Amino acid sequence: MLMFRILLSVLSIVSMPSAQASQVSQIELSAAAASQSIQMTDQKFEPIIESQPYEATCDRQVLDHVETICSTVNDSVCHGTDGEVCETQSDKVCNSQGCTEVPRKVCHQEQKVCETVPRRVCSDNPVMRTEYYSCTQYHDVVVGQRLVKTFQHSVEVSVDRPELLQGQSLVISLLAREDSVAPTLVSSFSLNMLTFEQAVSNSDNGTIEQISSRILVHVDSPTALIGKILSSSVQNLSLSAAGISMTIPGMAELSQDLMIAIKLTQHRFLIGDKKLFNDTIASESISPVTQGDDLKVTIPLAKMNIGQLKSTRHNLSISISLKRPALSILNANDLAAVINKRLEASISNVTP
Repeated sequence: MLMFRILLSVLSIVSMPSAQASQVSQIELSAAAASQSIQMTDQKFEPIIESQPYEATCDRQVLDHVETICSTVNDSVCHGTDGEVCETQSDKVCNSQGCTEVPRKVCHQEQKVCETVPRRVCSDNPVMRTEYYSCTQYHDVVVGQRLVKTFQHSVEVSVDRPELLQGQSLVISLLAREDSVAPTLVSSFSLNMLTFEQAVSNSDNGTIEQISSRILVHVDSPTALIGKILSSSVQNLSLSAAGISMTIPGMAELSQDLMIAIKLTQHRFLIGDKKLFNDTIASESISPVTQGDDLKVTIPLAKMNIGQLKSTRHNLSISISLKRPALSILNANDLAAVINKRLEASISNVTP
């Protein structure tokens, strides 16, 4: 019963109403309505808690009786001492003039003698029992909530190049949670990559905070362009004394927009492979060469801070992806295949 009442008390605290509310609204942008404004309000509450009594069953330990418990213990009793013991003895010496007593010191070694003597020991020990009784206890109960702060949002959302929407509209959900607003694309848009930036200003008097947010949606790279990574591959991957080279068909227009993850190891038979490089290099930092629609990539060893390669076997793996934009992607779900695409290739046991 006691544990049941305590459990109810814990559950009443756990089930307190959330101290943080949120509001969700939607706006729609199109070529004809490139900017929309909306007012949103969010409120923060805290629970009102009271300590209330309840009848419970408590317990305590009381004396039931006393038991005498006896046991036998062994004491060690020793006699004598360890070491040399000396005493004086008299010798009788006689001559023509008579006899006399002459003292003489006599010593011998003694050893202490010990024996075990049993002894009966008794003690009185209290025996306790549990006694239950009715009692009043207290637990915290949520009896209401009080408003702590109100957040008044003024949000403006606009698109920078509405003409590129091509007749489609962008339905954007806005989540206001305390002093922040987060946009989410509800509709589908896969013609271009959409990114957004947000500028925020606010004033706060303690109980009311007024927040102004300007969200600008950028219509960025066409999907027809960045989607070329879906049909491309890494070809002619090679490792030489000069560095790494490869060809990426159809990716010439994305020469400055790739991230190249490289893992290069030197094969060692007895003590395991030696890691020479395991990092990512941006394509814009190595100036790839375009050949028609294809991309020729050369990565010098110096770019990877690697000196001369030894004339032993090496393992090389490459993974190429699109460089993520600095701004957040609004339609990441629509472009998931493009964003998450990796062009991978590897070669093993290569001697430069």
